[in-house]
Amino acid sequence: MARANPHVQGGFSHVLAKDFEELFFDGFARPALEYPKFMTAGTWGEYSIKKGNLATLGAHLPKDEAGAIAYDGFEQGDEKEVTFTSLALAFEVSRELYDDDRTGKFRNVSVELGKSAAYTKELYAFALLNEAFSSTDYLGLDGLVLCSASHQSIDDAQTWSNTSTDSLTATTLEAGLLTFGDLENERGLPIPGAFKPSILVTGTALSLDVDRYLGSEKRPGTADNDKNVLRNYGLTHQIVHYLSSSTAWFLMAPNNDLQLIMRKDAQFEAGDDFNTKNARYSSVMRLAPAFWEWRGVYGSTGA
Repeated sequence: MARANPHVQGGFSHVLAKDFEELFFDGFARPALEYPKFMTAGTWGEYSIKKGNLATLGAHLPKDEAGAIAYDGFEQGDEKEVTFTSLALAFEVSRELYDDDRTGKFRNVSVELGKSAAYTKELYAFALLNEAFSSTDYLGLDGLVLCSASHQSIDDAQTWSNTSTDSLTATTLEAGLLTFGDLENERGLPIPGAFKPSILVTGTALSLDVDRYLGSEKRPGTADNDKNVLRNYGLTHQIVHYLSSSTAWFLMAPNNDLQLIMRKDAQFEAGDDFNTKNARYSSVMRLAPAFWEWRGVYGSTGA
């Protein structure tokens, strides 16, 4: 819960007492940020980012003897502009509590603000996956969510799907992988190899199942002696601790378009209030999670 009033001595006797041998205070080890392992962590120096798309030429058309050549042309698609969200947090402690703190916890608030900033980045980055199936907060150039059964080409002549509701099994994982081989460009021309799936993203709940699917020499979950073809893809498993669904899973190509863009990275300030002499700390940053292109990602709600 957010706290508006300054921290004062009466509420923090633990940091003032002489008889405490130790005060446990979030000393847990933290791993590196998770989102940069398969999302683009970029920066931008302007107020907003605007991108659009353009369809290329189609196939050659028959030409009659002495007849005119059929003309084709590029076709302009939609555009999408992304602006940045300002995020901030502050902390205030009375001068008396700051001076009398025997533990030093209140002199190291910038470290705690740094932890909060890192956690916030993870929350916003993984909103792209947590809201990939139904939210209208994060849409691509086609005006649809990241994982949709109704992605359309610029001319509305083609419709594609990069989603399902299948639970994660060896069979459904194989089906998801095959969708990458059938990808087409905006004119319906096949683009095999443009996006090669190599990352499987799940929450913790599916981690043991994934180990069986990817690590078994033979096809897992059957009495047959078939080869486990999943091993041919060289998938790496990325466990994400910020997914809101325990059943959702995602296949991704390394060149997917998921991005967390920083307009201003976290900036920390500290100072004393002139009237009260209270110590104040703050952190502020501006960021935007975004994608424009859905190709490169396949996702299932898992239920």
